[in-house]
Amino acid sequence: MEFYALTRLFEADGFRIEHLDRDDPGTDGDMALATSAVVYLALSSLDELPSLIARLERAAPEVPVVFAPHAGCDADALWRRVRAPGRSVLRAEAGEVEIRCAVLLAREGYSVAPRVSVVPSRPVAPTPAKHLKEARLTVRELEIAEAVRIGLSNKEIAQHLGISPHTVNVHVGSILRKLGARNRTQIALQASGEHSG
Repeated sequence: MEFYALTRLFEADGFRIEHLDRDDPGTDGDMALATSAVVYLALSSLDELPSLIARLERAAPEVPVVFAPHAGCDADALWRRVRAPGRSVLRAEAGEVEIRCAVLLAREGYSVAPRVSVVPSRPVAPTPAKHLKEARLTVRELEIAEAVRIGLSNKEIAQHLGISPHTVNVHVGSILRKLGARNRTQIALQASGEHSG
């Protein structure tokens, strides 16, 4: 997720996050780091890590950090190197919901490991997309459509909602019929407000 989109995501929560600019080691950037609620650090390689950690420890030792590795960066290896209170590592394929949850948890003093699924306790979008409303999905179907959108399997959805995988499967079938979708990808696209055509 681009940093601009990420900052817009958190404006509604009333706090500022800071992106650590690897190309600007100036004192203005360090001051911004020290006054942020959370530092979001996109990382393309573990080779960058020592200098970035040194800068963080110098400029903002108490500020929580959420590391967002790119696809080529091993999130588990990164977690082993940075594991400490107030530090979180996302999976490279983390979506908006996981990023948002990790940043909010970091702000509250929690750490998130890359192999932990971060799942909202309710649908993230308070108002479903117009076409989901028109399909007359039940509240439970809206919850499941949102979980499908963020990439959860039926088993993960079942564990999260406290229902059986069979029940999730029945709901997914109902969602497919009501939306006229052929597969989970089309459910995810429609839940995201996109049309699959």
